[in-house]
Order: sequence, then structure tokens, then C-alpha cells
Amino acid sequence: MFDSFSSIVEMLIANATTHPARAAIWIDRGDGFISGSWQQLLNAASEVASKLNSCGVTAGDRVAQVSENRLEWIVCDLAIQSLGAIHVPIHSTLTSQQILPQLEHCEPRALLVSDNIQLRKFSDNASLLEQLDGFFCFEESTSIAQRLDIHFDHDEISPEEFRRKCHPVQSDDVATILYTSGTTGQPKGVKLSHRNMVFNTLATLEAFGERDTDIRLNFLPLSHIFARTCDAYTWLACGSQFALARTRESIFDDCKTMKPTLLNGVPYFYDKVVRILQQHGLEDQPQALQQLLGGSIRMCCSGGAALSNNTFQFFHDRKLPLLQGYGLTETSPVISLSNERACRIGCAGKPIPGIEVQITADGEIVTRGPHVMLGYYKDSETTAETMRDDWLLTGDYGELSDDGFLKITGRKKELLVTAAGKNVAPVALETLLTDDPLIIQAMVVGDGRNYLTALIVPDPDELRSEIKSRRILVFSAAQALRNKTVLQLYEDRIQQRLAQLSKHEQIRKFVLLDRGFTIESGELTPKLSLRRNEIMANFSAAIEELYR
Repeated sequence: MFDSFSSIVEMLIANATTHPARAAIWIDRGDGFISGSWQQLLNAASEVASKLNSCGVTAGDRVAQVSENRLEWIVCDLAIQSLGAIHVPIHSTLTSQQILPQLEHCEPRALLVSDNIQLRKFSDNASLLEQLDGFFCFEESTSIAQRLDIHFDHDEISPEEFRRKCHPVQSDDVATILYTSGTTGQPKGVKLSHRNMVFNTLATLEAFGERDTDIRLNFLPLSHIFARTCDAYTWLACGSQFALARTRESIFDDCKTMKPTLLNGVPYFYDKVVRILQQHGLEDQPQALQQLLGGSIRMCCSGGAALSNNTFQFFHDRKLPLLQGYGLTETSPVISLSNERACRIGCAGKPIPGIEVQITADGEIVTRGPHVMLGYYKDSETTAETMRDDWLLTGDYGELSDDGFLKITGRKKELLVTAAGKNVAPVALETLLTDDPLIIQAMVVGDGRNYLTALIVPDPDELRSEIKSRRILVFSAAQALRNKTVLQLYEDRIQQRLAQLSKHEQIRKFVLLDRGFTIESGELTPKLSLRRNEIMANFSAAIEELYR
């Protein structure tokens, strides 16, 4: 099966050959969702490839794209790969100060941006724009960027003719460079080959069990490898249907419209689903969970961070599988995945077919196989530190059960070491804390300190409900966060959540924050993992007060 395709583009060609008129993708144009067929998608990719080629883009060139999820993102990805060029997708939520070092590092031949908001990030950078042979915008602009108009009405091209136009890629040619810093450190350019992407897509598909009758609703950023492989590429490989959510805020309305059968999300999203049902008193109403997600949902998959046991159990008690997986950008990304036949609470499934996973003597997860990256772009030193004899060191601690289930127990790089020399895995504690309905986000602090503390972001709706039911006298949100009764309530909840842990893993002090951690503030990664250094810098005064 893993030799079925030589590239992701071959998947598009296969669909356009076997069922050209079948609906492939659904997008919203402002007045409702419309569909595009596999033939129309092929036509659009061919048109964009010609435009990029006309400005000098050829095999091996880097083409950077700064865009939100939209039809253009997918079409440009396919067009770039058809030329043998290297797609460098950059998260649209980043600031210009964060984007420019990535562009300077990868030296793109062309730059694609979505709209005028993204264009403004480059308006003061004439030197960068002068180095480009192509600069395109998907919408009308007043800048020097050319309009790259993508629609479903481009001139038709046969699959055979498109294949002849495609550059013949080798399996180990670089297909994409993805910049990732995880939760700490400077961004590193992960080089993934065509073999990496095709293998991981097909192995994930085999492990997960997608059907060509499925409809996927995508709302995770395609610039992140999780959505790119597990949403977009599995759709291409399977020949199912793919719908792009309008915004993060419209997801539930889009579910009602498109009635998806499959959803990929991060734990924060599934926690939100549970909270919504609880807030409306619908948690025990039959089919309420399924109806909130459109009524046709058959499976959900969670990745990017640890899924709480409470959320997992909530879904499974209501007969809707919530399947957890695990992976890294460096592994294309899937390492392990649950499915309907192999699913266990607290575990991230079993390793996908065709790869190896081991646990080292000190408990670190290592893996090797066709899913492992080629290395970091222009960074042989860090590559050598991360890869040893074909084994990738994940930086995560884990356990493998006798029957093959992988359990993630902590993050090596995020391990806290207290002043007493005690090791603490903060992610495990944070997962327990955010299991409580009153806590929507939490970050544990304590590296080099005498005791642990926590930054706590209350759930405003749950807290408001508690204040009302307990008749606590407060007149503002700010006053509530300082109220003695409220603080005692949170202290009791924190102690309850951590009651089964050792003494050195207890939270001695905490502070209730008046805002949450966000991507826009640089405190969360695009997959909603905590950027601990940024959070500690932004809340340094509050942290120091906890240790005063």
C-alpha cells in the first residue's frame, strides 16, 4: 500500500482520473458552501503551477506561503509540489518580526500571501521583496504583489497532460520545510521528503480507517503538519470530501451545515465541546453530543497535546469514539494512533504500520522509519543532536505496554527540576488541573524553585455560575479574581485534582489570571501548546509575587 503513490500530487491525479466530476472540496464564498470537483481542483493546481513557473520557480526552489486556511492554500501546495519546488508554509498568526527570520533563513524564490492584513507585515521590508522573483496575493491589493486568482473555472486539463507537466520527483527530494520551535527555542526548519509525506499519509489512513464516503471538516491550521497530513492529505489519498470551516468561531454552525463524519481537533476544542453541553444542561441528553457536531459524526481524533481522561470518557460514554494520536513535525507527523478497534484511555494508540518505536533506558520515546525527517534545514549540528543512527529522539517520555499501546508520560525538555532536585512533568499536572470545569488553562512553574506554583485561567462561565449559586458578593470580574471565597474555592479544587500525587508535585501557591494564553500574544503555538518562556516573561511580576 505504501508504494501506491510517488507523491501527494499523484493522489490528486488519481482522483481526477477515476471520478473527475465527484465533489472533492467545499468552501464558503460568503453566501454558503459550494463544492469543487476533483477535475476543477486539478485545473486550478495546473493554472497556479504555470504562473509560478513563469516567474522562475523550478525544482528545488523554496516558495513561502503566509495564509489562513482557504482554497488557495491547498491549490498552491499542490502546484508547488507539482513543480518539484519546496513549499514553506508559515503560520498566518505570526507577527512580521517572527516571520522575517524564517524567510531570511529559507530564501524563497516566491512569496504567497492571503490578503492585505498579511501584506502589511512586509510593507516595510523592501530589501526582502526585492530578492523575490514572484510576489502574489490571493485578493486585490494596493501593493506590488500580483493578484493570484484561484477559482473553479480555470481551463480544463486532462490528468495525463498534468502529469506530463509535473516535475519527476525522487522519493528523498524535499517536499516541504516547516518551521517549528516547539514550546521553547528558536524555530528550526524541518525538512520533510515526498517519501515522508506519502508514507505517513498512507500509514495513517491504514491505521485510522477513513472511507471515501466520509466528509472531513477542517479547522486546524494547514500550516501545521497535523492538519496537513491528517486532514488534507488523508482526504487526497482516500478520495473523500473535505470542507474548510469558515473560522474557528463558526465551527459548530459549519458542522450543522456540512454534517461531517470525521473531525480532527486539539484537546482544547474537545474540552470546549464538553463545557458547552454542560453549561446548557445537555450532557446527559441522548445524541446531544452528536447533534452539536452536525448529527453525522462517526469519529473524532485528538492530537497536538495530552487529552484529559475526563474528556475521553465523556465522548466514549456517549458512544462517539474520541481517538488520541501522537506525533511530531519531525515525524510527518504521526507516530502512533488509536482506532475503533484499538483505543485505550490515557494512551495515544499503537505505532502506525511500518515504523519502529522504542523506549530508552531513561524513558525517552525514540522512533525510526520512513516517517522520520531528512533533518533540519541548514542545521546539521541540531540534526545530529536529534537523530542517532537513524533513530529520532522525540524529547518525550513514554511507556509501551505489552500489547503495544503507547502512553506519553511527560516532556523531556519541559521537565522541571525543583531546588530540591525533584523532577516534575508539568504537562501531567496541567492536564489534571484543566480537567476541572473551573479551570480552562493552567501553567505550572517551579524550575529551580523551592516549591511549585501555577498560573490559572478561570473559565468565566463556570466561575460566574459558581459565584451565583454560592451567592458570593462581587461587583466585577477583577474583584472576583481577588475574592477570598473564590480563591478558597480554587485552592480546594487544585488540591482535589492533585490529591493522588506526591508531596513535591503539589501546587503551593497560585494566581488567577484575568486573561487566557493566546496564539496572538505568542504564548501558544499554533497547535495550542504552551510557550513557557513567553508566558513566564509576560507574567513575570505575578510569578515573582508567588515566590515572594
